[in-house]
Formats: sequence, C-alpha cells, structure tokens
Amino acid sequence: MDIRRKYALNIETWVENHGDTLYHFALTRVRKKDIAEDLVQETFLSAVRSQTRFKGLSSEKTWLFSIMKHKVLELFFQCLSRLPKRTADVFVYREIDGLDTAEICKRLGISASNCWTMLYRAKSRLRQSMGILGFSR
Repeated sequence: MDIRRKYALNIETWVENHGDTLYHFALTRVRKKDIAEDLVQETFLSAVRSQTRFKGLSSEKTWLFSIMKHKVLELFFQCLSRLPKRTADVFVYREIDGLDTAEICKRLGISASNCWTMLYRAKSRLRQSMGILGFSR
C-alpha cells in the first residue's frame, strides 16, 4: 500500500472542519480579528505546501494546530529579533533557557543590576511590540 494514500489529507474539508476552531485559537492569542484570520490562512497555505511531509503520526487537526502554533511563535520571534542583541540574549537565557541571574551575568560579562535592567527593558519592549501586532496579554 502506498503510504501517501494511507495518510492522504482531505484538503477540501479543512476550512469547514477546522477553520472555526483554528480561528478561535488564534483569536485567543491575538486581539485583532484580521490578524487571526491571516494566521488561519497562513496555516492552511503552509499545510498545503507541506502536505507531502504529513506522515499520519497525528490527526489532521493536531497537525494543523501544530502549524498554527509555529505561526504564532514566528510573530513572537519577529518581536524578539527587534531587540538589541544583548537584551534579547538576556531575555532568552532567563525566560526560555531558564538560566539564573549569576549564569547570565557570567556568560555576558555583565552585573546583576545590568542584567535585571536589560530583562525589564526586554519585557517592556516585547509587550509593546506584541501589542502592536495584536497579541493579548
């Protein structure tokens, strides 16, 4: 049996079967309807482009939601990339990698007070940037 036939996606029913759920998922992460709609469209477009890589290890719905989550994260990392590099590094080390202040200071050669200042600025700028993009808090 051809594996592609076994795990064939039913693209024609995506909007009907998953559109509303994906839209509500996106809308809970962003405050703007137009951005949520764009995220759903980008999700479907990405899914169409990558459909040959779907292996059937999850349901079609789970696969689509995984794509949507990556789309939302792309908007976050766009905001993060707008920060000065060292400020972004402090944020990533602390909030994503879970490093403590001493380790961050050692890696970057900064003082603890400088670390906290940079972390505060990173969070403030990310909130502002993500707010402009429509993310909810």
